[in-house]
Amino acid sequence: MAGLNIDEVADFAQNSLADASAATWPQATVEEWVSMAIRDYETHFHRLLSTTVNCDANVRTYNMDRMVLQILNVQYPYDSSTPYATPTYLTRKDRRDPDFWDRAGSYDYRLPRDSLDTEIGKLYISEAPAATEKILYVYHARFFDEAYEGALADEKVTVPDEHVHILIQYVMFLAAQERLNAELADPDRTLSLLQDLTTAAKTAKKTYDDLIAQAAAGRSETLITPPWRMDTFDKIY
Repeated sequence: MAGLNIDEVADFAQNSLADASAATWPQATVEEWVSMAIRDYETHFHRLLSTTVNCDANVRTYNMDRMVLQILNVQYPYDSSTPYATPTYLTRKDRRDPDFWDRAGSYDYRLPRDSLDTEIGKLYISEAPAATEKILYVYHARFFDEAYEGALADEKVTVPDEHVHILIQYVMFLAAQERLNAELADPDRTLSLLQDLTTAAKTAKKTYDDLIAQAAAGRSETLITPPWRMDTFDKIY
C-alpha cells in the first residue's frame, strides 16, 4: 500500500462503511474525513526525519523543510563519507543572545506559526561555514501538509501503511457521529434509534482510541514518535 493518496484511503474507508458507491457519503466528504483523521493521528505521533543542507560560503541562515515541528539535534560539520566518525553536535542557543554570532558551536531555529504560514522556517548556525561543508538536522515532522497546493484527493498519505486502518477507523467514527447528529437534529419518536446511534458512535471512538494506544505501544519499531514538547534553550539534549 506504499504511496497511497488520500482518495485511495477514502476508497478503503467507503468499503468499510459499506458505501463503495458513495450513495450515503460523497467521496469528497470521506476524503475530508481522511484528512481530519491524519490531523488527529498527528496529535499522537510525529514522523522522525533528517535533512542534509549543503552550505554556502559564509552563509549562516538556511530554509528548513516546511513540515518541521521540532528539531532534535544538529550536526555540523557533517560528513556523509565517514558515517562511523563521532558526530559533532551543535548546542542550541538563542540567536538573539549578543554573542551567538561570535562563537562557534551553536544553532537556533525559527518555526512558522503553523503550516500555512508563508514564512519558511529558518535554521541558524553561529559560525560561517565553507561552501564544501554540510549540516545534518534531525527533526519531528508533520504527517499532513496544510500547504499542499494540489487537490486534496491527490495528497500523499505519509502515515505508515500499518497504521492506515487507524485512519479508516477514525472515518468510521466520524460517519457514526454524523448519523447521530442527524438524528439529534430530527429525533425519532422512540429512543431506541438514538440510543443505538449513540452506542455506535461511542464504540467507534473507543475502537479508535484503542488502536492509537496499541500503535503507541509499538512505536519503537517504526519511524514515528509521540509528540515532542516544545524545545527550550537547553545546552544539551
